[in-house]
Amino acid sequence: MLITSKSVYLLFGATLLLSAGGLRADYYTGTLSYGDGLYATQSWAKPATSISWTVTNEDPDAPAGFGWKYTYILSVPSKDISHFIVETSDGENPFTADDLFGVEGTDAYEVKLFSPGASNPSMPGDLYGVKFDDLSDTDITVSFYSDRAPVWGDIYAKGGKDKGKNLLMYNTGFSAVDPVDPPSSGSLAGHLLRPDSVPEPSLLLLLTLGGLGLLRRRTV
Repeated sequence: MLITSKSVYLLFGATLLLSAGGLRADYYTGTLSYGDGLYATQSWAKPATSISWTVTNEDPDAPAGFGWKYTYILSVPSKDISHFIVETSDGENPFTADDLFGVEGTDAYEVKLFSPGASNPSMPGDLYGVKFDDLSDTDITVSFYSDRAPVWGDIYAKGGKDKGKNLLMYNTGFSAVDPVDPPSSGSLAGHLLRPDSVPEPSLLLLLTLGGLGLLRRRTV
């Protein structure tokens, strides 16, 4: 077989596609339920209360630059969910609303630091993340695309009141340090998958870097 510079370039690009985590095909699912990684109060304190998620970069409808799709399903036996917050990272490159695309399930959402208080009673601590609001149902599905890859983190949800006391739920690992293990299906130490703070490199960037690497090798 004749090996040309073009074929080497294509081979190198293909290798990048296979080895780069952001472009590898991944599909993760998991569930937390009351008594199994999820804390809840009042009439929500039943096994029927759960949070499930699916995270994948295999969605054929994903828009350019937003390769990860996150889907969260919250279910409670009674009394509507009013809002929930999914943690996102707030480090040197904080997650913002620009890292969301195609939100489905509600038109009301915002990204910021949320603290315990009247709006988030008995939340174990501050939580930087996306708040999805105006839900008003016992079964909620919210999905969105993002350029951020999945890592382990926290969630908090609130309803109205039951017998004068607040309805709420959150993962049992909320107050613990988020695990740094790679993403996988299932839950980990009472945590779920949520978006990280670092955007993943695009296909074009990876191929460009591959081409630059080849050019450098040819000119040395």
